[in-house]
Amino acid sequence: VALFQLGDVTLFISVYNRRRSAMGKKGREMIGWLCLGLNSSGPEELQHWNDMRATHVPTQVQRWHSLLRP
Repeated sequence: VALFQLGDVTLFISVYNRRRSAMGKKGREMIGWLCLGLNSSGPEELQHWNDMRATHVPTQVQRWHSLLRP
């Protein structure tokens, strides 16, 4: 995605737990999710996205975010 397009992008992040049932079947369960970007899941996520967009030097912008329940 080009820098000028980042205002129109939403990054959906989902976290899963992989587990095996007693029968040996593999499965996965969503623990939670969050969105960064145009349709951010909250004001802190939107601020994080805007801070990343405003950084003109190759710099990491790091934040902790709470996951939303599925």
